[in-house]
Formats: sequence, C-alpha cells, structure tokens
Amino acid sequence: MANVSPDNVPFQTEESATVVQIVTASDEGMVGRRIAFIMLGLVSAFCLATFERRRLQVRGWLGVLMLVFFCWSVMSLGWAEDTSLALRKVLIFVLLWLGAAWTASRLSAMNLLRFGFISNILTLLTCLAIEIGFGRFRPWVGSFRFAGLYHPNETGQCLLVATVAGCALASLSGRFVSSVGYIAAACISFAFLLLTGSRTALLSTLVALAVYWIVIACANPRALRALLICGAAGVFVAGLGYLLVGPDLVTHAGTALQLNRADSDVSTLTGRTPLWHALIGHYISARPWLGYGYGSFWSTKHIVAMSLLQKGTVYFHSHSGYLEMALGIGIVGAVVHVLTLLLGVKGLFAEYRWTGNQGSAFGSALLITLLVSMFTEPTNMSSYLMPTFLDMAFLMRCAFIRPDDVPAGVRWAAPAAAWARPQWAPSL
Repeated sequence: MANVSPDNVPFQTEESATVVQIVTASDEGMVGRRIAFIMLGLVSAFCLATFERRRLQVRGWLGVLMLVFFCWSVMSLGWAEDTSLALRKVLIFVLLWLGAAWTASRLSAMNLLRFGFISNILTLLTCLAIEIGFGRFRPWVGSFRFAGLYHPNETGQCLLVATVAGCALASLSGRFVSSVGYIAAACISFAFLLLTGSRTALLSTLVALAVYWIVIACANPRALRALLICGAAGVFVAGLGYLLVGPDLVTHAGTALQLNRADSDVSTLTGRTPLWHALIGHYISARPWLGYGYGSFWSTKHIVAMSLLQKGTVYFHSHSGYLEMALGIGIVGAVVHVLTLLLGVKGLFAEYRWTGNQGSAFGSALLITLLVSMFTEPTNMSSYLMPTFLDMAFLMRCAFIRPDDVPAGVRWAAPAAAWARPQWAPSL
C-alpha cells in the first residue's frame, strides 16, 4: 500500500503512513470512549428507571418521529454491509440516547444552557493545555490552526457553543460583574474559534447569534428595538466602509472570511464537492433508500476505495451530515432525521414564546446551527462532541419530557402580552 502524505489526510497527522495504518490508528484510543459510553448508558438507564414517569410522554409528532428514527437506525443492522461496525455504532447511539434523555429529564432548559457553557469552556482550556504542552501552540505561524483534542473544525464547534452560550448568559445575568465575565469568556472563545480556521464554525456562530436574538426579539419589544438598532448600526458601518474603501471592501471582506487560510480551494469547498459527487454517484445511488447501516459506511473497504477514487486523499467521513446520514440509513432515515431537527426548532421556539425561558431560545438556535453546519461537516454524527450531545438533550426534552410546571392534559395558552409569563389552560 502506497504511503499517504499528511496533506492528503483531512485531519492533523505528523508523518506519512499507509492507508491501512491510518485506518488502524483511527481506532486507537477508542477504548476509553467506549468505557465512558457504557458507563453513561448504564447510569442513565438506572436513573431513568427511577424517574417520575408521569413526566415521560410522547409529545406530538416530534416524539413519534424520534421513535421512528430510533427504530429505523436499529433496524439498519439487518441490512448493514459491515455488521460488526454497524453494531458498535448503534450501541453508541443507544447509549447516547439514554444519556441525553437522562440529562434532559434532570436539567431544565436554562441549566442545559449553563451546562453547555461550562463544558465547552472546559474543552477550550483542555485544548489549550494540550497545544501548549505539546509545543503546538504557534498562532504567529501562518498555517497554524488551533485544535487540541479534536480536528480544528470540531474544536470550532465546541467554541461556537461557548461563544453563543456566554452571550446568552451575559444578557440574563442581573449583576454587572457576572455579565462582564460572561462577555469576556465569549470573546475569548470567539478569538480561539478564529484561530481554528474553521469557516463552518464561524458561519454557524454568526447564524446562531442572529437566530438567538431574533427569537428573543419576537417575544420582547425591548429586545426587538435593540436588534433593530444593532442592524441599523451594522448597515451604517458597512456603508461607511464602502465609502472609505470603495468596491475593494467586498474583496477584503471575502479574504477575511477565509480566515487567512491559503491551504484550501473555496471553489470546491476544500475538496468537498468532488467527494460528494463520488459518494452520490457510486454509493448513494446504489442503495438510496436503506443505506449501508447506521454509521457503518466508512469501513476499511470503503475508505480504501474512496482513497483510490479521490487520487490518494483519505477520508473517514463525507464532510456532510446530510450525506453521512443518507449513507448510513438511506434517504428515508435522513429525511426523518431532518424533520426531527426542524420540529425540535419549532417546539423550542414555541416553548420560549409561552414560557419566556431563554434556555429554550438557546436550544432552538443550537439546532438551527446544527442544520447549517451539517452542510459541510457531519456534526450530527460526532458522538464524542459536547455540542452534539447538547443537541440530542434539547431534542429529548422537546420530544419526551413534559416540563415541571405543565399540568397533565393541558397545552400552552398564549399570554396576554408577548413578553409576559403565560398562564396554562386546558386543551380545547
């Protein structure tokens, strides 16, 4: 097997290796993760068994589709090409489901927001310690990308959550010192996000912040006025910049959005579009409805085949959450998955409208961010990332966990004022 250079592997590696060696290396260090997943699943199952059952219910179409998605993913073991790989992926999926359900049952939406902030700030500190400890933290070098525990794109997703959650908590804090602290943490997280060089994470962060404040503004006239003022200020700054710089402003803005990365071709989304064409033409078209088994398409056989199709470039995923889901459980499963995310956004938005809980607004922004990032990264399949776990917890909360202050058999009634705390009324 010919050697593969580090430039032909879409993750950080220090030296050349054969495809088989890279595939083998990708499985190393997974024992700890498997033990962690098993412990998470066992603890979650025990806690759910003792949970107050009246709060567990299938809440509308989202709950139904979540159960359909779960059953379809497990059933994919029956038609998977690599049964052993599919079995491992499905087991991790089931354990994560249990963990997300337990977390959603124990934490309110606001506590999920705080949990997301704290956990991802700790991820930032851990990544920074690793980069410094191994002598890799060299931001003054032009090709530097901040990574730490994960690939820079994945680290960027964690910093995205820390940034947005920090901004959300700053707006909620009633004390000046706390607000300044949250804003400082959000700014530091955003600065390190820029160092990752992840354009997907940068775009997703901007989308998440915009969605969060739009959701808040829809139920709060003061927030709406603040949003309009910020929008007007942005238009003014852009217009002033155009007057001072001229038509070159667009060119400069485009260069800035590339995050100073000269190692990629924007026209092909850093080699993604040829990969997508190959996957759709050779594999998805061959098994469009059922796929190759949940999370099990990237077996050694397919990794080697794709490295030959892509002239030696080795991939371990499709660089698209939508394609990754279609490869695993077919178009049917992918459509159900997207519908659950859309219904989750709708449910969390409605929950914020009727309860005023800004943790729900944060959850809706987080799910929209997932839908955006899935275009170029399989963030929905990254079981080891905290943002993915948070997405699952918010979905579980919307699908199966009835809030504490909602009596059985009632639905939300619109408040007298859009920003007032609502009253609960029986279903009509």
